[in-house]
Amino acid sequence: RVIRAAFAHAVKHGKKRVHMADKSNAMQHAHELWLRVFREVAREFPSIEAKHVYERNMQKFKGGDLNGAQHGFSQFLVHYGTSDLAPNAQYWLGECYYGKKEYKRAIDAFERVELDYPTSDKVPAAILKRGFAYLALNDRKRASTLLQQVVDTYPKSQEASKALDKLAQLRNPG
Repeated sequence: RVIRAAFAHAVKHGKKRVHMADKSNAMQHAHELWLRVFREVAREFPSIEAKHVYERNMQKFKGGDLNGAQHGFSQFLVHYGTSDLAPNAQYWLGECYYGKKEYKRAIDAFERVELDYPTSDKVPAAILKRGFAYLALNDRKRASTLLQQVVDTYPKSQEASKALDKLAQLRNPG
C-alpha cells in the first residue's frame, strides 16, 4: 500500500519519478519482497519513472560488478525503454562491455545511444567511447573519424577536449 500510495501521489501531483531507497544489506529477505512489489506497482504507472532500478545498476557498475550492471541495464531498457534515463542506461551498458574488453559489443551499445536517443546529452560521450573502442581494436582510421566527429559536432564539450588529446597522441605517438 505504501508503494502504491507513492505512485498515486506522484500522478496526482504531476511528478515524473518515484525514488525508492532501502537497506538491502540490512534487510536481505525483506528487500526482495519490497523490490518485487515496487516493480509490480511501477508497471501499473508507466508514466512515472521508477528510479530504484537504474540507481542500483549504477551502484553495481561503480562497485565493479560489470556482469551484474550489464544485465541490470539490459533489463532496465526492456522495462523502461521510454524512460528519460534510457539513454543513460544504454550508455552505461556500453561502458559495461567496454570495461569487460568486449569492444565490438561496446561499439554496438554506444552506437545505439546515438541512433535511438539522438538528442541525449550522452551522445558525445557515446561517440567518444566508440572511438576509444575502435582504438582498442587497432582500427585507427575509424577511431580517428569518430574522435574528429566529436570535435566537429560538439566543439565546446568535455568530450571534444578528450578527443583532441587522443587525436594529438595518434598523430604524435612519441
